[in-house]
Amino acid sequence: MGIKVLALDAMGVIYRHADDVEELLIPYLRDRGCVVPTAQIEELYHRCSLGQISSTGDTLFR
Repeated sequence: MGIKVLALDAMGVIYRHADDVEELLIPYLRDRGCVVPTAQIEELYHRCSLGQISSTGDTLFR
């Protein structure tokens, strides 16, 4: 299938939104058919921001 990449902004560097998860990430994912519950997306985003998820995704669902 090929590699898919999602780049996230560091709050205010590219976008003016204060809540990039609620105002940008969630709508982006929903527009692309994502059905993962919002709470789980928020939790994964938080873990990613803390460095608990590697760039290879091998720790994504631990």
